[in-house]
Amino acid sequence: MLAVKFRMLLLAPIVLAVAIAAWGSVIILREEIFIRISKGLGFQLEEIILRGNERVQQEALLDALALDRGEALPLIDLVETKARLESLEWVESASLRRVFPDTIEVRIHEQQPFAFWQKDGQLFLVNSDGDAFLDFGPADSPRAGWAEFVEASLPYLVGAGAIEAGVALIEALDDHPAIKEKVKAAVRVGQRRWDIHFDGGVRVQMPEKSLHQAMVQLHRLHLEYDILRRDVRIIDLRLRDRIGFALREGAAMPEAFESIVLPNAASIIPLRPKTREDG
Repeated sequence: MLAVKFRMLLLAPIVLAVAIAAWGSVIILREEIFIRISKGLGFQLEEIILRGNERVQQEALLDALALDRGEALPLIDLVETKARLESLEWVESASLRRVFPDTIEVRIHEQQPFAFWQKDGQLFLVNSDGDAFLDFGPADSPRAGWAEFVEASLPYLVGAGAIEAGVALIEALDDHPAIKEKVKAAVRVGQRRWDIHFDGGVRVQMPEKSLHQAMVQLHRLHLEYDILRRDVRIIDLRLRDRIGFALREGAAMPEAFESIVLPNAASIIPLRPKTREDG
């Protein structure tokens, strides 16, 4: 009796292996039959329709799809194919569907770039959710130079916390396009306020709060006094009751500045030659 049980234990793995092999053969046979039926009915891939891709090149999408003409349409794994598409940098999401008898339709939803973000010497392209989807590498690397071909009008946000606070800043800038077009970069200071750097070298120190009000002040200074083209190095808007200026070396305070009267700005004060960067 023990000998019989022992032989059965020895045979069990063999029987299991044979069963697995047989089942695998059945699956392969079923797939071959399914492929023949699909081909007989004309359910073979002949065309791929791509929709929604503007920045992603067609060749990159076709490479990621990795589909061959003549494949049995019902056997194409749409889930796996979708995952391959969404691994591409510019693809936020993708959807696929079979259009019988012979077509796969692909719809791409691309990433919408929100800003360039420089952090710890690295340059990224990010969306409005704060997700970095394109890494340019070191900000001074050759690849970082490609950024200008992506979206020349996008702002540069610099520093920790810049992306999280960047939405409010850009919304404020959108209300004043004459200012926005001159912005070179916005640096987050202490994760609490902004220094905005403009073309020509002017740096504007924005307050922690009342960002929109400060932007209105800056807009008026720009329109009425052309402040961003004067010999000004720093404009300090951090205080509600005064505006501070630091002039370039050798420049004199223009008389016109003395007549500036803005809401909540009781006086104009020249800043000391050396101001704290943080404030």
